[in-house]
Amino acid sequence: MTTIKGFIRSTNATLNRVERNQKRKAREAADRFRKQLKEQELSDATAAVQEYEEYIEVLKSVHKDVSDEMDWQALAGLPEPPAPGLSNKNEETAINKRNNYRPSLTDKLFGLKAGKIRKLDNAIPKAQQTDNQEFQAAQKQYESDLQDWKTLNRISNGILKKQLEAYKEAVEQFNPFGEINELGSKLTAEFQAERGVLDLHVNTDQIIPRFVLSQTSTGKLSKKEMGITRFNELYQDYISSCMLRVARETFALLPLKSVIVNAKAELLNNATGKMEEQIILSVAFVPETFSRINFELIDPSDSLKNFVHNMKFSKTGGFSEVPQVEALSHS
Repeated sequence: MTTIKGFIRSTNATLNRVERNQKRKAREAADRFRKQLKEQELSDATAAVQEYEEYIEVLKSVHKDVSDEMDWQALAGLPEPPAPGLSNKNEETAINKRNNYRPSLTDKLFGLKAGKIRKLDNAIPKAQQTDNQEFQAAQKQYESDLQDWKTLNRISNGILKKQLEAYKEAVEQFNPFGEINELGSKLTAEFQAERGVLDLHVNTDQIIPRFVLSQTSTGKLSKKEMGITRFNELYQDYISSCMLRVARETFALLPLKSVIVNAKAELLNNATGKMEEQIILSVAFVPETFSRINFELIDPSDSLKNFVHNMKFSKTGGFSEVPQVEALSHS
């Protein structure tokens, strides 16, 4: 069975959302990092350091990639896929071969005519069977494509009407946050007609390394504990990069005027003495500001200055709890 994205590809829609190398790289980098966490000794020092550095770069570059913007008006206008018809092309070919058979001199001399005619006659019902099998396969594909078309048509028209259920279904079907999920963070979302609130749930221990890999002058592998300042700066860059990516993907997928993204992580609640999930960064994004940003060159943490945000962060203490930013008003 095809998928909604596969159906869009097959209909040559203007905005074709394909699987991207960035998601694959994120998954592979995350897998290698988890492997390094488990291994006590890494045999290939050069490869280990290279993989480690690639993973660090992935953590700070999540914001650089984004899906194509969806043209829901165009997708809503896609025609229903045509139903297949039963073709008899294979049967016609077999019949023509039978009717056009003319025995050669060799056929006549060696008595091959009857056998060849019998073989050509037997090929006709086999060709009919092939036609039926091809029709059944085409019918099955049509039913799958029709279901995908109905789903896409329902989502497209629902989004054009600003229906919240259509927003949620679009997120489920297109999975724009797949790369972030690959790295170990999860997302939940709530939408209104023109704005959304998305919570990024971060599992720090599964994502940010607490060690540094390097190669000594003699070629040996050195594995040392990462300093708290470096760890916190990397953590801040990763969180900020993810926040930017979440907002970019949301604006590419849905016709929203603003998006609030909250990063949530486990922090110590001083009142209870227990670890609880709390907001550590909250940003209100608007699409107009994105058009003025060069995402290839920015520092993800510094770029948050372009947006209304709440963040309490120090290089030695890391993140502290903050309230969610207030929703932006739209005229």
